[in-house]
Amino acid sequence: MKVKKINEYSKTPKDSISNQYNTKKHSFQEPGIKLIIGTRGTGKSYTAAKIMLEAQKEKVFDVVYFITPTFDSNKAHWSQFNIEEENVFYPNRESIGLVLSKIETDRDEFEDYLVELEIYQRFKRETKNKNTIGKMENENLLEYMDYGYVGENGTINNKIQKPEWKYKHISGKIRPPTSLLIMDDVLGSTALSQSESFTKLCIMNRHIAPLSEPFDNRQALGCSVIILSQCYSSRQGIPKTLYYEPPYRSAIRTL
Repeated sequence: MKVKKINEYSKTPKDSISNQYNTKKHSFQEPGIKLIIGTRGTGKSYTAAKIMLEAQKEKVFDVVYFITPTFDSNKAHWSQFNIEEENVFYPNRESIGLVLSKIETDRDEFEDYLVELEIYQRFKRETKNKNTIGKMENENLLEYMDYGYVGENGTINNKIQKPEWKYKHISGKIRPPTSLLIMDDVLGSTALSQSESFTKLCIMNRHIAPLSEPFDNRQALGCSVIILSQCYSSRQGIPKTLYYEPPYRSAIRTL
């Protein structure tokens, strides 16, 4: 049999947009969904904390959310991560939707920041000297007045400061926000069984909270998920959205 290559499909698609977070070579790829399965007392919270500590070294996640009824009783594990109280939710049918809403709010604030930064940089260029000020467009002047860069009498505010993004990264570079959601002791709750948001979270995952414009390799914020469970069965609580029959159980990684 002879094989002949045809030219109709010779072009390769662009793959620069991956929506992946920056992680070390041998770390878990993020954002992703991880299940930590074990009976009571086998160290599920310990394993999750181990993953989080490694991610904390590299500042992989800007914000961590929890959906659990037992956050206070597991504080020994979680207190080292400075989890904000407003980011801890009791499991019910609205809890995942509330987390997604917070992620989308972060997306909106990030895009607003980029707009303000662009206006600030343009303002600094256009007020560099008398020549640049004289070429300033009226439309831009109105924007500067809205931001308080220029007073109503036309005076330039010399005390303005460069906009700063609320999340800091060790590299010093600006990036779209990165998120992690921990779900613990939620089997049997309406957070899983009666939540369309859970299906959305699992299917979209790295496409959660899309950006208006690509930023580096990101077109969306995405959200990593870790689910801690005492059993691995769709009949006992894990929705079929995340359920795989053997032999795929062997794919679960042990730390």
